[in-house]
Amino acid sequence: MATTRKSRKRLWIILSAVIVVLIGGGVVAAKTLGGNTKLDPTQLAKVETGDIARSVVATGKVWPITQVEVKSKASGIVTRLDTDINAHVSKGEVLAQLDQQEILDQVAAQKAQLTAAESMAHSAAAAVEFDKVAAEAPDLPMLQHGYDRALEMSKDGVVSKQALDDAQQKYLAAVNVRDKATAQIKVDIAKQHQA
Repeated sequence: MATTRKSRKRLWIILSAVIVVLIGGGVVAAKTLGGNTKLDPTQLAKVETGDIARSVVATGKVWPITQVEVKSKASGIVTRLDTDINAHVSKGEVLAQLDQQEILDQVAAQKAQLTAAESMAHSAAAAVEFDKVAAEAPDLPMLQHGYDRALEMSKDGVVSKQALDDAQQKYLAAVNVRDKATAQIKVDIAKQHQA
């Protein structure tokens, strides 16, 4: 029985201490959060009825919601302007006209360059055909036959050494012309493609 009284007494002491701490904490919180808030007297005014009219003056720049910059792909001197600032325009409408003389001069120069390139292409094609004829070397078999005959006759002592050398030179020169023309065909085809 004595232990139950001591345990009840301890329980009451603990409960009393907890209640005192809670009440003290509540008072401190109330003072901190809801302390004396004094209003500035300059912020107070009497209530009146009437019209409200205020104006605000500010410096700065006003920017549009959508800003469109109109530029031309072509450059030149404007000779005619068909629209004004802030005018409504529609797609395809002519806004300005440039001086056409400069553009026409550029077109003429480009046409001249095109004509020159076409002429170079035709010249290269003609050179290819000429080189094909030279590469066929139609007189080469006849010159080879003449050289072979002069060689045979030289063995028999009928043709002089000079005549044999001349026949050999003519034959080798024709072979060189054929080989050169064959190589030149590739060069001329490359020039034709370039033109």
